[in-house]
Amino acid sequence: MEKITPIKQAVIDATAYVGIKTITAKNAEMFFKRLAIYRGTFGGKHTKITLADVKDNIGLTTSATNETDTQFRDRVWSAWVRLGEDKLNSEKDIEAKIKAAIVFILNSMEHCSTRANAYDELTRVLQCRPLAERILDLWQGLHIDQRIQMQKPERNDATLRAWLSAIIRD
Repeated sequence: MEKITPIKQAVIDATAYVGIKTITAKNAEMFFKRLAIYRGTFGGKHTKITLADVKDNIGLTTSATNETDTQFRDRVWSAWVRLGEDKLNSEKDIEAKIKAAIVFILNSMEHCSTRANAYDELTRVLQCRPLAERILDLWQGLHIDQRIQMQKPERNDATLRAWLSAIIRD
């Protein structure tokens, strides 16, 4: 039985990623092009595969499903769309946390009787204990004049939003 090297195993696995079941002299470059596209989308262990590695495996046949160029493009495009939607949802989640923190800070931070009370309440609002702790530490580290300025009705919402955005994104 032939010993399978890590590169050969990566090429075997890549046949499924690129939708080419058998590597031939005719499709080796297409295999490599599709692999480059796949790498750009997903990364992974197949990133070390070179064109020479692909050509060294001409004749390799696996149980992968063959895909036309259109099928491959559609699959990769769908993955890009999902990645974009995930990023958008993540940004919406961050934005919601920023808004919740702003409301909490402006309405009740100074009225919490103890640090523990403020921490528990902010954790409940944000549903994230480490983030609540960080915001509370930084808020309490602000000079009293800065806090008062942020809580005034004529405050600069952009400043408060930028402050919280930096905290939440770190």
